Amino acid sequence: MGGKIIQPTGPNTWVMHLNDAALRLSPGTSSPPPPTGGVFVAPYAGTLYLTCIGGNAGTTSQFGLGSSPSSFVPYVSQAPQSCPTSEVSAGNVIAGEVVPFGIETPWAGQTYWAFSTSTDQGSVVAFTDMTNTLGLGGNIIQPTGSSTWVLHLNDAAHYTLSNAEANNILIQLRLQPSTTLQSPTITGIGNAASYQPGLSPGMLATLFGQNLSSVTGVASPGGATSYQGVSITVGGRPAPLFSVVNVNGAEQINFQVPSELSAPTVVVQLNNNGAVGSMSVPLTVVLPGIFQFVPVGNNIPYAAMVKPDSSIMGPSNPAVRGSTVAMFLTGLGSTTPFIGTGQPGPIPPATTVYQLIITGLNNTGVPALFSGIAPSFVGLDQVNFTIPADAPVGKAIGFSVSIDGVSSQSSTIAIQ
Repeated sequence: MGGKIIQPTGPNTWVMHLNDAALRLSPGTSSPPPPTGGVFVAPYAGTLYLTCIGGNAGTTSQFGLGSSPSSFVPYVSQAPQSCPTSEVSAGNVIAGEVVPFGIETPWAGQTYWAFSTSTDQGSVVAFTDMTNTLGLGGNIIQPTGSSTWVLHLNDAAHYTLSNAEANNILIQLRLQPSTTLQSPTITGIGNAASYQPGLSPGMLATLFGQNLSSVTGVASPGGATSYQGVSITVGGRPAPLFSVVNVNGAEQINFQVPSELSAPTVVVQLNNNGAVGSMSVPLTVVLPGIFQFVPVGNNIPYAAMVKPDSSIMGPSNPAVRGSTVAMFLTGLGSTTPFIGTGQPGPIPPATTVYQLIITGLNNTGVPALFSGIAPSFVGLDQVNFTIPADAPVGKAIGFSVSIDGVSSQSSTIAIQ
């Protein structure tokens, strides 16, 4: 479909250009199918207000909300030269709610409708999809202010109406949050495995702070770029979210750093239902971090590794010298072939990282047999290596990883 987002506009501010969205219906005909995607998606809960801010319309045209004639609720009508400027409440919405728009124009004994369905050329844009990855129509063309948007309904049903009856109006949408939210406070951002401060392209990261979301407990957005009104951008790019946590006041959000970034410093911006916090963070080529776990009955963190039989290595299940094991980490940097943001590792594993990886054993290092994105996972790296025949044995052997001269945190493995 046509249309693109052509300019970022700032926190909670967009413009939608609804152009030539026409669907002809005679009175009494059946309703069109409901919108299948791309209409206004409320980024957070609140009350939606409409104001006509410019343009003109046919003498009997009506603009309103709805996806069909039976659900249409008019808000602006009979405005041949200008349109009313008083703000009208269109009701309450919840985060993620789809709000369709429409216009009704009776002419020459028939009724013509335009609805913001995804089947109309250039008709809609998903406001939470800031890079327009869905390929939906509509253009973001200018900023309008905090928590406001503009809808441009241009020449609806133009192919049957004369120029004098054309509809060309601007409707401003304002979404007032349902509660006054405190601005998020970001206290730290780093590698999701090691918590080492900083970021690298494609890695899994953790953001810590207060007032990050309205979630209680642990929620799993599954890689969505917006969840219950919460979103994160890194260097202006939307980041997939994997967990949103608020347990006993301890808050964090796990996300993937967009793979396409390259700047030495990026701004991480968190939007919690219209309240925004940000932090500048260094971005390095690599920032390796080993995922770890603490076995039951132990207080030492062990590297997350699996043996050839797929069992988890640990003090009660050590690896045998000479066996090949797989470890899991993040922050190894770009791969070849390149894997974009939100894309899982291929099956069979076919990606490799650019830089040489050394696993820290025997004081000299052990080269990796494979290093790349773990199959079917997003942002999770995997390194396979063989434990040397002369490796030290014990339930708590020191271990680390180095890539391009950058080391991970120190960890522990068990070898027999």
